[in-house]
Amino acid sequence: MAPKSLYQILEIPTDASEREIKRAYHTLAKKLHPDKASSPDEAQRLEQQMALVSQAYNTLKDTNRRQDYDRHLKADKSHVSSDSSMAKTATATVTPPPAEPSRPRNGKAAPSPDNVRRASIGAKALAKGLQLMQAGEPRKAIEFLEAAVANNDQDALAHAKLAEALLTSGRSFTRATELAERAIELDPWNVQHRLTLAHIYESAGVSTRALQAYREVLRWDATNSLALMKLRELGGRSTGGAPFSGLFGRLFGRKR
Repeated sequence: MAPKSLYQILEIPTDASEREIKRAYHTLAKKLHPDKASSPDEAQRLEQQMALVSQAYNTLKDTNRRQDYDRHLKADKSHVSSDSSMAKTATATVTPPPAEPSRPRNGKAAPSPDNVRRASIGAKALAKGLQLMQAGEPRKAIEFLEAAVANNDQDALAHAKLAEALLTSGRSFTRATELAERAIELDPWNVQHRLTLAHIYESAGVSTRALQAYREVLRWDATNSLALMKLRELGGRSTGGAPFSGLFGRLFGRKR
């Protein structure tokens, strides 16, 4: 079976507008959220599918990278596949962007072969990091997620997952916060990244920031059940209930 194109992964036509690309990504991000999984295996499959969706989005949202990819796709005469919605297994493949550089357009040079190679390394490191996170081994995942970020600093999912791994492992609060904020900057449509940032603040015992972050989630997804629950729970604590506590709260000397 021929590999799916980036357009097929996002379930959009090849002439989709920038707005349509963003809308499709936002829809799939909700559809593939791990919370919707009924088992650990399904959660892992959703994570890996989301990694493919993120790769497609990061390529198509950039005008130059999209033009390079379109040219490559058109030249690939063997690319014939159906318009099915999403890859059904974690081994689904993506038609890669061209390895050869092209002439600069609009003052920006096309991706170099080295950048393409590094992006590929980053994608493999991310997949391994996600696998270790699903296996409950965040400390081991950190090494791979660090490699994913180092090789592709435009990958929002890699930044967000590294932030989660650092949080779960009790590592640097400051670094975890910076990574989550970077993930949001790269992919503002993905509410999960905003939830990650809110969870980091909550775990650190920074109540004001946590409440602000959960409110920000509701600006993008007004019916988000987790954010609504957290606002009720944390709002009560900040008005006379038990003080904040959590992983970083304990590290900073806070007690129940």
